[in-house]
Amino acid sequence: MKKIFIWFGFILVPFLVTFVVNESVNAPTTKNLKDKCTRYCHNVTCTHGNEIYEKYAGTWFADTAKYLYSKNIIWLHNNPFGLSYRAINLVIYVFGLPLIMALLLGNIIRKS
Repeated sequence: MKKIFIWFGFILVPFLVTFVVNESVNAPTTKNLKDKCTRYCHNVTCTHGNEIYEKYAGTWFADTAKYLYSKNIIWLHNNPFGLSYRAINLVIYVFGLPLIMALLLGNIIRKS
């Protein structure tokens, strides 16, 4: 019985963390702020990310990260399921991956 509670706890933790993070940040704004990223960065372009990228530009890690990020965004917009960017993003990153991680962790707990 104890293992079931632990298993459900691990299932709920990613969802609780997502909820806490969403509720603890400031309300999103679409204005371009100089000191931090906002929805403007997401919707139009990020002026802050270029400064960070330029610091590490030319390294294998930076080039690979930029490539994978751009491919991820392109796939999310052109997904084979016909879902909107917002919907597929929620399905994959808010529900899908935490559920897969919880199931894998539950399997480890059950076997131990």
